[in-house]
Amino acid sequence: MVFIDLDTGTVASIRAEMLRVFEDDNYKLISDADGEMEFEREATERDRVLYGRFGDNQLVIRVIATIEPRRKGGYLVRADAYAIHDRSVEKLSFFARRPFQKLLNQVKASQVSAAREP
Repeated sequence: MVFIDLDTGTVASIRAEMLRVFEDDNYKLISDADGEMEFEREATERDRVLYGRFGDNQLVIRVIATIEPRRKGGYLVRADAYAIHDRSVEKLSFFARRPFQKLLNQVKASQVSAAREP
C-alpha cells in the first residue's frame, strides 16, 4: 500500500505507471474499470509448490490493484493477490500485500520523479 499525494500524481498517470510496472513483472491486464485494475500471470514452479499444485498448469496468480481517492487529497494505491486454480472464482489462497509492495513502491517513485521534472 502506498499513498500518492495530489502534487505527485493523477489517477491517469498512476494507472499508466501501474500498467507499465506490472507488465514489466510479467503480468497481463485482464480488467480495468472504476479505479480497479486486475492483472494475472501464470504461476511459477515456486507458486505451484507453495500451493500444493505440483505440475498444475491451471494455477495463476491474480492481483487486484486499486486506486482510492482520500478525503484530504491524494490517492491510496494497494494490491491484493490471489492464487486461482483453473481460472475459477474459487480463491485458493490470499497473499499478503507485502510481496507486491516493491511494485507499488516503483509506481510511487515514478510519480515522484515525474512531478520533480520541470
